[in-house]
Amino acid sequence: MAAKLKKLELKQGTKLDFPIYIVAGDEVTPINITGCSIKIQIRTKPADYKTYIHAEFSTTNGKCSISDAVNGKILLNVPVSETRDWKFNDAYFEIEITFPTGHVVKKYIPCFLTREYVR
Repeated sequence: MAAKLKKLELKQGTKLDFPIYIVAGDEVTPINITGCSIKIQIRTKPADYKTYIHAEFSTTNGKCSISDAVNGKILLNVPVSETRDWKFNDAYFEIEITFPTGHVVKKYIPCFLTREYVR
């Protein structure tokens, strides 16, 4: 399972409101995520549970939602008030999808932060 986005550019001090598509290994076929829960964490290193978590978005906290389950579409909804204080340079999006059966799938997408400079 992969996400269509290869590397995410995140802009400090801006609202995150873009889609992420969950697709099969062929990078084309959408994965049906009906009934799934989603948790996305921005981590310093992928798959390292001792690493610092910069932010967390989930279907539980309302900072992401499933907007088209059949086509594997997730929407982020992270306010400026949260992104304004981010300080990392390079990190990873850890996307955790929990299916109704209890099966959990994780995917890591590299990301980087473009800093907002105030003069």
